[in-house]
Amino acid sequence: MSKLNYILLLFMSLGLLSFQDKVDSAAVQLERNQLKIGEQTILKLQFYHNVVDQEVIWPEFDNFLTNDIEIIEKGEITTVPLDTLSAYKFLKQQEFIITAFEPKKLPIPPFEFGHLDSIYLSQPTNLMVSTVQVDTAQSIYDIYPIYEVDYPLPERIADTVKAYWHIVVILLLIGLMVYFLYKYMNKPKPVVKKPKVIIPPHVKALKVLNELKQQEAWKNENKKQYYSNLTDTVRAYLEDRFGIQALEKTTREIINDLKYSNISVDDKHFLREILKQADFVKFAKFKPGDDDGFNALNKSFEFVERTKPSQSNSNNNNDVE
Repeated sequence: MSKLNYILLLFMSLGLLSFQDKVDSAAVQLERNQLKIGEQTILKLQFYHNVVDQEVIWPEFDNFLTNDIEIIEKGEITTVPLDTLSAYKFLKQQEFIITAFEPKKLPIPPFEFGHLDSIYLSQPTNLMVSTVQVDTAQSIYDIYPIYEVDYPLPERIADTVKAYWHIVVILLLIGLMVYFLYKYMNKPKPVVKKPKVIIPPHVKALKVLNELKQQEAWKNENKKQYYSNLTDTVRAYLEDRFGIQALEKTTREIINDLKYSNISVDDKHFLREILKQADFVKFAKFKPGDDDGFNALNKSFEFVERTKPSQSNSNNNNDVE
């Protein structure tokens, strides 16, 4: 064989070795493959690879490795570098503490790993579990003490809700019904405002004048009180009917405002006389006779009757209001 063929064969061998270094490998390692019932051992899932920055799809388990092999504790998945003499650069592994309670050969199937778009299977193996001969002459005791399971309150609440979710839904619906019923029963009722009754000025004035007439107030000794009631009624009528601020003004100011009001000359004269007469009674201690008081009351009746709105105007005003 020529030297050139040797050189080509050498390069091909190196390339084949380089290719073999890149092939990943999955494995399962049992610390002990023979147990007695209830004993524990360590099982390791191992994956050898050369590329560290790529995700490895790892097998997932709940509380059982198989139907017959129970997982007591799961370790963290760790990655460790390997020495240069190894065919691989990295080892990713996870430890499980397992046990079994069936006295027979328990197969451990191949587990599937994923890496770089490829699927790798570990080798199958077996776990031999044998029974324990019980010496009835001795007392029976646990092989291992009872383990207390950490069961936090949030997990207990979540498991309870999952188990009794239908009851929780019913309780929530009942709570919502009670809440909306309470809101409906306590809903404030709309306040119906009564229409404001507006009494025309002449009606109010005539009512007070009729009361004075029925009481024959002009005959009382207290003339000051009588004239105050009489003139206050006339002043209120002037204010409501003609817009003259008669209740807040003096007689002089009212007489001055009468010059510009839509009141007849005779009515203006009457108002001046009755207001002045009332001032004399209240401030100058003047005591008019009963006839004067009765005459003033009658003229007040006549003034209101003459100046009250006509029936048509009164109806129009009520419609507007």
